[in-house]
Amino acid sequence: CGGHLQVRQVSCQSGNPADCLGSAPASAQQCFNRDGCNWEVGLWATCTASCGPGVQTRSVLCPGGAAACPSPEPQRERVCAGTMCEWKVWDYIPCNTTCGTGYSTRLVQCPADPAACPAPAPALLVACFDSSGCAFTTGDWS
Repeated sequence: CGGHLQVRQVSCQSGNPADCLGSAPASAQQCFNRDGCNWEVGLWATCTASCGPGVQTRSVLCPGGAAACPSPEPQRERVCAGTMCEWKVWDYIPCNTTCGTGYSTRLVQCPADPAACPAPAPALLVACFDSSGCAFTTGDWS
């Protein structure tokens, strides 16, 4: 696979190169053999991102030069997704009622695809009790 040199015998019939007219033909020439030329492909490197979109690279080499190997050239780079993500969790908002049982919510987000964060996702909603707005009510006297 790759470039080589072909050689041949060049001589003048008389045995004396000075007797022949003109320049002697070439006695060597470059040749190119593609037999056995195949791409040598390395393993994909670790994704450049631990969470979310990144890139992976690998080595791609043709021993005889890129023109000697079959097309297309194998991919050297590809998109990848890091899967070591953690949930981002905000504080709960105040209870939705000021007198009695209600609920409180918060924002929970995975920086990448939710499948990249550990399951299960943290709770978005919790029950709460608030009595800060409770007051006595009175009815009419009978």
